[in-house]
Amino acid sequence: MRNISRALAAATALGAVIVSTAACEVPEDNKTTHAEEVVQEQAAAPTKHRAKPKPAVDDRAKPKPVVDQETPDFTTSQENAIASAEDYLSYQAFSRTGLIHQLSSKYGEGFPKADAVFAVNHIDVDWNEQAAKAAKDYLSYQSFSRNGLIHQLESEYGEGFTHAQAVYGVNQTGLVTDKAKPKPAVEKGTSGYTTAQENAIASAEDYVDYQAFSRTGLIHQLSSKYGEGFSKSDAVFAVNHIDVDWNEQAAKAAKDYLNFDSFSRSGLIHQLESEYGEGFTHAQAVYGVNQTGL
Repeated sequence: MRNISRALAAATALGAVIVSTAACEVPEDNKTTHAEEVVQEQAAAPTKHRAKPKPAVDDRAKPKPVVDQETPDFTTSQENAIASAEDYLSYQAFSRTGLIHQLSSKYGEGFPKADAVFAVNHIDVDWNEQAAKAAKDYLSYQSFSRNGLIHQLESEYGEGFTHAQAVYGVNQTGLVTDKAKPKPAVEKGTSGYTTAQENAIASAEDYVDYQAFSRTGLIHQLSSKYGEGFSKSDAVFAVNHIDVDWNEQAAKAAKDYLNFDSFSRSGLIHQLESEYGEGFTHAQAVYGVNQTGL
């Protein structure tokens, strides 16, 4: 009886184990692999977004755009007048007045007077240096006394420089005043004469080349303010340093007079020797008239 009870208890326990085992089994179709479990865990985890990288910052200061300097608001006519003024000064000397006239004259550039003045006011120019250049240009082809050259530079019929500019310009040439210490001649260099003396000599030679003069008459022409304006001493110096035959000058003067007027012998001699005529000596006047046949 006891054995039967034990057998029944054992059978009951075995049945309970079988039922428990069956309850714990998972159908084959629902099994999950380890890899799938890892994927599922990762999917279930909250998503982490990677921060977008920030663009690299260049510590160097960015160059500022080049800003053109403000262009002056000139009219086309004003710009052209400025260009013309600069062109003129590149090859010729002008005073301020002279350049304005050249730009505005109908015989020059023909710009309106206002544009010509505007142009001259907007160029970089030293009028003193322009006067010096003009003075040297004059002396390169013609002889002048100091006073004569100053007058030429400042005259409205000459160059139109101011008196101060004209004096500055002439000072740069070496022409000196009577009281100033003579400077050696620049151009010839070997004569030992002052520039004024050399110019006076050149003027004297020019005069006797195309017109008859007595010694007195030539000195007056060279020193007169209505002539060349040399100092009296430079005029005398020049006449004493030229090669001239005064008798031949008297003969030439006598013939010139007879070419446009009628004279008696005595009347022509008087005209040649008079201080109001030619200023020859009496002997020179007689020689000159004798060559005419009177």
